[in-house]
Amino acid sequence: LLDRMGIGVSQVIGVGGRDLSDYIGGIMMSQGITKLTLDPATEVIVLISKPPDITVTPKILKEAIASNKPIIVNFMGENTISKQEGVVFTENIEDTAEAVFTLIGKGTGPFLSTSSETLREMAKNEGSKLAKGQKYIRGLFCGGSLCDEAIDILGKHFKGIYSNVAVTKEWKLENGQISKQHSCIDMGEEEFTLSRPHPMIDTSLRHDRILREASDSSVAVILLDVVIGYGSHESPASSLAEAIIKAKQNAAKNKNYLSVVTHVCGSKKDSQGVERQEEILRNVGALVLPTNAQAAKVAAAILGADLNRGVI
Repeated sequence: LLDRMGIGVSQVIGVGGRDLSDYIGGIMMSQGITKLTLDPATEVIVLISKPPDITVTPKILKEAIASNKPIIVNFMGENTISKQEGVVFTENIEDTAEAVFTLIGKGTGPFLSTSSETLREMAKNEGSKLAKGQKYIRGLFCGGSLCDEAIDILGKHFKGIYSNVAVTKEWKLENGQISKQHSCIDMGEEEFTLSRPHPMIDTSLRHDRILREASDSSVAVILLDVVIGYGSHESPASSLAEAIIKAKQNAAKNKNYLSVVTHVCGSKKDSQGVERQEEILRNVGALVLPTNAQAAKVAAAILGADLNRGVI
């Protein structure tokens, strides 16, 4: 997203999904903050993760503030942290990018946003094609943070989102291979990658899962991320397009309509090409949104969610 804004990044440090647990205590994030504090090329420090354990949050924020650099924090789904001077808290990844855009003086934005009216119109068009009984969203992600973001956004419009990476036990799937009602699956988790490549590299597992989810007559929307860049599949959209075509055809045979909503995560310099990947997806009837947050919002709106209101 920052690349689309014409903004570069000095460093990107992955700390792992369990780093901010009480057991580990944020060791990697602390080390990352130290390195970014000492890096003269880093103007703004951005922290993105699932909600940390309550014992870890104060420590991480204290260390970030001590850097004396502007801090932007997106602890997805966390809304209980008190506002602190020198820290900008954001709701999702899109908001985080917009905050960076503003902080470094590029503009006041919003740069990435699509009007609510446009999103509603897209959703209305898709929703009008659904058959009676189609009522669920199935999100199939290869990016863990993108999955978390979608869960948080969809959770504002529906009572609960089941997932193999749910924070609360109530919405945790016992088996990530089996979806339930509204579900978002992180297919980069160990249960899917044991003895096989990550879905960013090997698209076959997600290809098969798309067809399986689409065979459920209660499914209305398939929500996907397409992550490109170094180490990813040479053209993930091409592989997923095959599954989308078959899934839509199968739905039509059952007198249903399958809506597919996507977002391509990558930069213009990636070998796969952001625009080329987006075009491939559009050509097979998928909706392509500029951000993952907007894709999740459109998915919700297709099923009648009011983007200006909460749970339905």
